[in-house]
Amino acid sequence: MVSALAAVLARWLRWRGRGSRRSARPRDPLAVYDSFGALDRQGQVPAGDDVPYTACFGDARVGLSAATVRGRRHRAAGVRCEDAHRCVVLRDGQVLIAVSDGVGSSRCADIGARLSTMAAIDYLMNACELDVEPPLEGALSAARRRLESYAQGRCILLEDLACTLLLAVFRGGRLYTARIGDGGIVIARGGEWSVATAPARASRYVTPLTTADWRARWDHGRFEEVEGVCVFTDGLERAYLYARDGEHEVVEHVHAAAADSDTPEHGMQALCDELLGPTFEGLSDDDKTLVVLWRSAG
Repeated sequence: MVSALAAVLARWLRWRGRGSRRSARPRDPLAVYDSFGALDRQGQVPAGDDVPYTACFGDARVGLSAATVRGRRHRAAGVRCEDAHRCVVLRDGQVLIAVSDGVGSSRCADIGARLSTMAAIDYLMNACELDVEPPLEGALSAARRRLESYAQGRCILLEDLACTLLLAVFRGGRLYTARIGDGGIVIARGGEWSVATAPARASRYVTPLTTADWRARWDHGRFEEVEGVCVFTDGLERAYLYARDGEHEVVEHVHAAAADSDTPEHGMQALCDELLGPTFEGLSDDDKTLVVLWRSAG
């Protein structure tokens, strides 16, 4: 009996030690913004899918505006928004961004988008260290595992949760990116905007995170001296990108309304007005997500 109790105590102490080491990491977020309410205890998305979902943040280091809006087609059909975003500003200065678009042909696409952004950011919050590159493949893997767990627990197909995923980690001028599927990321350096990651399609087929060989299909990048970042889903691709000789280039330019505003709050309002305005509605009736980040002056 004594030896059994000692073994239990030893296991508890090992567990306690692991938990203490994790909690000692400097992962206290300064701000957390996302486009969805917390899932309930059964993992269901709560009712009341009101749009737009918006957020804004600003301090001496960065400004951040984010918005997700339901597209005209989904509003008319009474279908939930299938885009999702989650953004976290850490006290150590890092900004973590996840943007996802549920594949429209999947019956639980909205849940897949929400779960993948939650899982990826949760992983990065506990794993990102300033002196090493962020483990973006690990974040994608964590999101994939979360989708697998949800599908198994509810006896649905993994493909029912199909979604894309865009990740960005910003560290005071240095940007790390990862992408599986469509959507894109554009960056400003030296006053010029360029494409960091462009949509990936095989013909008209989108490669989602639920694809069996997703590890062979994701891409990533690292960029220095970055002044601004825009992360967006495919509902805004035609607003941001056009193809020339097989390469994507940046359209001039949607971001200015938000990034050039005098306050983050004004930038957020300008961004939402643009997203919901007739110009974007005319380009696409799909859901739209846009996250704009810029380095604060000084």
